[in-house]
Amino acid sequence: MLHQAQALAQVGSYDYDFVANRLQFSDELSKILGCDPGSFERPLDGLIECVHVEDRARARAVLDAAIARRQPFSFEVRVVQPDGEVRTVRSQGRVHADEHGEVVRIAGYAQDITEREHAEEARRRLVHLVESS
Repeated sequence: MLHQAQALAQVGSYDYDFVANRLQFSDELSKILGCDPGSFERPLDGLIECVHVEDRARARAVLDAAIARRQPFSFEVRVVQPDGEVRTVRSQGRVHADEHGEVVRIAGYAQDITEREHAEEARRRLVHLVESS
């Protein structure tokens, strides 16, 4: 049921284990990103490389700040699938630390919001058209 719910909502989950240097994500996130986490030589860097080149620095800065502060994070970025298709993704996650304050894990979700973004842009154009008439 979880797999079906994630597919319906276009939401995928991820989990990065700092200690084991292992990234896992759901089938739906693999579909959204168009890649397999097992294909990354350096998991966290590989995930960032899926992000559109113009959005990478911002995504990395948000992640680095969340890791440094041990706080939850949220951001929207464009991802580029291997076939060149660009999708817009909203990601939220949480940084987990051990009893000594060392970061051991990041877990969260990413949702494909491309269609919502297209609908919002169409709405903005329509509002502008009506207001300028």
